[in-house]
Amino acid sequence: MPVFITITVGISLSIDACAATVSSVCTYIEIKKRHIALMAAFFGVFQAGMVLAGSLLGSTIIRYIETWDHWIAFILLAGAGSKMIVEGIRNRKNAECEAKEGRPSIPTILALSFATSIDALGVGLSLGLVGINITETAILIGMITLFLSLAAGLIGKLIAHLIEGIAEILGGIVLWIIGLKILISHIFFS
Repeated sequence: MPVFITITVGISLSIDACAATVSSVCTYIEIKKRHIALMAAFFGVFQAGMVLAGSLLGSTIIRYIETWDHWIAFILLAGAGSKMIVEGIRNRKNAECEAKEGRPSIPTILALSFATSIDALGVGLSLGLVGINITETAILIGMITLFLSLAAGLIGKLIAHLIEGIAEILGGIVLWIIGLKILISHIFFS
C-alpha cells in the first residue's frame, strides 16, 4: 500500500486520540510532559495493536464485533465524559474554578486508548484482506497516532490556562462528542 494512503489512514484514526489527549491535558492543569508522552504512547500502541488484531480476526468474528463495537466505544467515552462534567459542575459549585491536579489514572488512559482505537479494528481487517504488509502498516499508524497525540497534548497544555475554570466540563463534552461521532458514524454511515 502506498505510504501516502497509510499516512492518511493513520491521521484519520488518530483524530479521536488527539482530541482525548487535549481533553485530558485541559482537565489536569498540572499534568507533566512525561504524562502526556505516556498517554500518547498508550494511544499509539492501542492503534497499532487494534490494526493488527483486526487483521488477525477474520471476517466471521468481525461481523459479530461490528454490531456492538461502536456501542462499547460510546459507553466508555460517554461514561468518562459524564464523570468529568459532573465533577466539573460540582467543583464550580464549590467555588473550585481550577481544573484537577495530578494526571489521569492508568485505568482512565486504558479506557480512552481502547475507546479511541476501536475503529482501527475494522481498518485492520480491511487492510489485512487486501494482502498488504500489515505489521509495517500498523507500526506506521501507531507512530502517527503517538506523535500527533503528543503534539496535541503539548499544544493543549499551552492553551489550558485560558479555559481552566471550565476545563473539566469542556473535556467531558469533548469526550461525549467523540463518543457520539463514533456511534453516529457506525449507525448511519457504515
